[in-house]
Amino acid sequence: MNKKLFPGLLDAVMQKNGINQVQLHKLTGIAVSRINNYLQAKYRTIKPAHIQAICEKVTGDNPERAELVKTYLLDLLPDAMKNVIEIKALTSVRDFEDWYLRRNRLPRDFAGEFEDLYKMCVSFPRVRVRTGDWIQLMKECSTK
Repeated sequence: MNKKLFPGLLDAVMQKNGINQVQLHKLTGIAVSRINNYLQAKYRTIKPAHIQAICEKVTGDNPERAELVKTYLLDLLPDAMKNVIEIKALTSVRDFEDWYLRRNRLPRDFAGEFEDLYKMCVSFPRVRVRTGDWIQLMKECSTK
């Protein structure tokens, strides 16, 4: 049986910050019954919007938020796989734009379009294929 880590940590963070299930419901809009299910480990997965809302409202401490996310992600893995991956929290806030602008030195006016393309390539296999075709065409044009 895969024992979940998230419920215990959520309960501890809620107690530490003096938040009960009804208060968390009022802060997040998540039904009290669903919050209770999360605390009792009676769920397969938690909606991404719920994880975000819980982490944002149950604590203002970024390391605690990171640990909540980390324990939830670890809960998704089978026990045998937990020893093959390490999930680390960021030590400082990083955003996508900063990463690709620094690394690739893209002009700011093109940054938004590049970010959209990147997200579509990550999300849709067909976009990856079409982008790969387009890249090959651009390589051919740039060598002539």
